[in-house]
Order: sequence, then C-alpha cells, then structure tokens
Amino acid sequence: MTSENTPGPLPAIPRQRTAPEAAITGPAFRYDAAVIGLGPDGLPLALGVFASGRRVLALDTDPDVVVALRHLRGGMTGADLELLRSAAGDPRFVLASDPAELARAQTILISAPSAAASAVEAAVPGQLLILCGRGRTEQLLTIPLAARGLFPGVDVSVAFSDGHRIAGGVTRDCTREAAKFLGATEELTSPAAAELATLTVRAAAAVTSAFAAEVADAAHAAGLDPAEVLRAAGTVPHGAAPLAWPLPAPLIAVALAHLDRRPEAIVGRAAALLAGDALDIAGARILVVGVTHTPGHADATDSPAIEIMQGLLDAGAAVAYHDPLAPRIVLPGGRTFHSCTAPEDLGAELVLIHTIQPGMDLGWLDDSHLVLDTTYCLGGPFRHPVL
Repeated sequence: MTSENTPGPLPAIPRQRTAPEAAITGPAFRYDAAVIGLGPDGLPLALGVFASGRRVLALDTDPDVVVALRHLRGGMTGADLELLRSAAGDPRFVLASDPAELARAQTILISAPSAAASAVEAAVPGQLLILCGRGRTEQLLTIPLAARGLFPGVDVSVAFSDGHRIAGGVTRDCTREAAKFLGATEELTSPAAAELATLTVRAAAAVTSAFAAEVADAAHAAGLDPAEVLRAAGTVPHGAAPLAWPLPAPLIAVALAHLDRRPEAIVGRAAALLAGDALDIAGARILVVGVTHTPGHADATDSPAIEIMQGLLDAGAAVAYHDPLAPRIVLPGGRTFHSCTAPEDLGAELVLIHTIQPGMDLGWLDDSHLVLDTTYCLGGPFRHPVL
C-alpha cells in the first residue's frame, strides 16, 4: 500500500541562499489566515481559526463546495453548524474558490495534500505555509517552493502540523512561528518528525481499535458480552482512518491487517444473526447507522462502513444508511446512496450500528429490533446487541 505518507526518492532541494539578517517580511496581508481545502478536515480547521478572532479566507477550488457552504450545506450539525452560520454572516470570514486569493493571507493552512500545489503557486514572500494532518512537507512544499525561488526559512516559513498540538518547521524559527499560530504545545525539530508523530497518534488509534475487536471476538467465543468487558476495561474502538505506516513496525502491521479484515467479518456476523431469526441475508432489509470514520467527523472517505455496505449488497441485502454528518456517499462501483431521514420508518430487519454520532437520536430502537452493534457502546434492550 502506498500513500502520500510513504517514503520514496525525492529530487535534491535547490541549494538555499544565505538568509538575510532581517526577518522574513512581506506585503500587508488582507487575511490573517487562509485555509485551502474545505473538506471534513479543512472546514472545521477554518472555523476554528475564525473562532480564535482571526480574519479568515476559507477557500476550495471546487466552486460547488463554496456555494454549498454559503447555503449552509456543509454536512455539519449542532454547534459546528451554528459556528458556520455565524461565520458565513461575518465579513472577517470569506468563502472563495480562486486560489490566487491565497497570496493575500499571511498564513496558509493546507488541509489536504491535493491542495498543496495551489498554495505553492500562489505563495509570496513573508507567508507561513503549514501542511496539516497528512502528506510529506519536503515533497509537497519545500522542494516546489524552492524551485519557484521561494526558499523555506528565508523567503517563506514552512512547517507541518497535526493542526492542533504538534508542529515542526524547516528551521527553528519556522517551528516557533507555526506553533505560535496554532497554539501547538509540541515543537519538533523538523517537518518529518512532526509527520511521524502525527502518524503515530493515528497508528495508536488503529492498534487500540484492532485490540478491542480481538478482545470482543474472544469474549463472544466464550459466551460473554463483549460490550460489558470492553466498557469495564475502558478499551473501546474509537474509529481509525485509513493509514499507511511508512516504517517497519510488526505490531502496527498486524493491527492494520486485522482492521482490513473486519468489514468482511461484520458482513458474516450480520448473515449469522439474520439466520438465527430464520432470515436469509439475500433480500433482507439492513440499515447501517453512522458511516463516518469517527464520531463527530464528517469524513466517510474509505470508511469501513463503505466496504461493509458493499459486502451486504454483494450478499443480496437491501441496504440503506442513516448519518446526518454524511448526507451522501458513493460506493466503489459508483452507486450513490443518500442518508435516510426517517430510519424508524424503514422496517429494517437488521440495524447495524457502525458510528454513533454526537447527539444522534436512537430512541426509535427498541427490543423489537435485531441490532448488530460494532461500536460496543450501545446500551438498551436489544437482541444480539454486539458484534
């Protein structure tokens, strides 16, 4: 498996010229910060920066995304939706789709590797560019900027961050500048160190989820309630986004392999539960509740729920889903699904709980429902409540 996090040979960085004695300076900027890429990571990042009192340019190169956000259709609920509503009516928060506007922001936060090229093309001296969450800073920012004659640490500041706690820049000053802007508490010596630290946090979540799933399997085989065991131990899966670990690490490799097999196991368990009620999975009405990676986040890209739904369809089931944070998903074959707004009216013969979103109303579930709970967090008088 390869990804933007997988190391590989890179071209040599053009030789940096000597930094001038004066600090990096630039033009007067209209915005304190720009966030490019308004997906499930970028939009909350932009709103968080705006909430800190800064002037924000929220930019996505897809005009349809910008139009949807202007009409408050960003897949957000609760407090996040209220913050978007407040920001959309404030002149300090500007939504745009023209990447040339990035040149007017003192700091550019790049929320996805695919947005880095636009940031590099628009960059001007005096800016701070921070790659957030994913990607390799050297490949995406340092080398391309230097090729444009903008030398990191001299003409522009460059850093990587998880967007919150961790920051590492190409120079000590870059690290300090990024950490100050983000309020990061962990200042690392390089972008590469910050990238690996961020990956480590994600890998720890993956290992925890795999461990919890393995304990659940053992408890189930022993005739015990996995949810009871995991709650008492304080070890429950919290969801883990797709991860390509770039270094030798047998434990992490085993955990990731276990997680890769999990969707198939869930489909098999669903078939077994239905068979216990004298129902064939072929033709059964199955509702999947929650399809995003983690509770409270709108990202369903490559979520295990996608593979689970596809597996259920391949087995002949009639599948629907309910998730207010993901109003639309596309399966690998191109089939599009929309979240149902009245799950209680579907008459599902099996309800599969994948992600319980904050504030999600599950009050319609009762002891008449056959429930497969893959979160191990759902209480209630349900039949067969856990995986």
